[in-house]
Amino acid sequence: MNQPELNPDAALTVLVVDNHAVVRRGVVSVIQARFPSATIIEAENQADALRLAESEQPDLLLLDVDLGDGSGIEVLDRVVALGYPTRTVMLTVFQELRIAQSCLQKGASGYVSKDSAAEHLEEAIESALAGEVFLSPDLRRDMQAAFAGQVVQAPHEQLSKREFDVFRLVAQANTAKEISRQLGISEKTIATYRARIAEKTGLKTAAEIIRYSVKAGLD
Repeated sequence: MNQPELNPDAALTVLVVDNHAVVRRGVVSVIQARFPSATIIEAENQADALRLAESEQPDLLLLDVDLGDGSGIEVLDRVVALGYPTRTVMLTVFQELRIAQSCLQKGASGYVSKDSAAEHLEEAIESALAGEVFLSPDLRRDMQAAFAGQVVQAPHEQLSKREFDVFRLVAQANTAKEISRQLGISEKTIATYRARIAEKTGLKTAAEIIRYSVKAGLD
């Protein structure tokens, strides 16, 4: 569902999170040129990003997928879980459709390559403020090709039968020990299946799997 539109001419609060100062400077320059009245806050790691996202509740969050001390996707999960109206645009060097789709499913408003031209970043920001979703042009082409060439599977549909068995039991809030007992496999084997599930779906934690299952209507 699209979020309501924000007035781009209003005094916006923007949080820019990237562990490389040169990237932050580039992003900040784009924001300042388009939104001169914006208040811009910077963070270089996950801990500061989480702290500032909670204390400042910015209108817009420009967030690196891979931070030095953790994952930007975990910051996205936290912001969404807290129910803040913050619009989040993910910044990345990972031009992978699977990761982009996972971020959008989690609530991101955009997914942009750090190598993109400045106008693409500006377009992503404006789309987010308008309550819309933006993908880098290369990823849009990949998505169009995927739709044209094959039926696009939901993330859980990529799992093998055994992987889905584990996925379903995790979604039902079973512990590894309980899953081991029910399926007759070791907890080490379950950990292997969980790693495969994370790789195929982008869902790393039990909480993410439960939220996804509820949204997807899985039993």
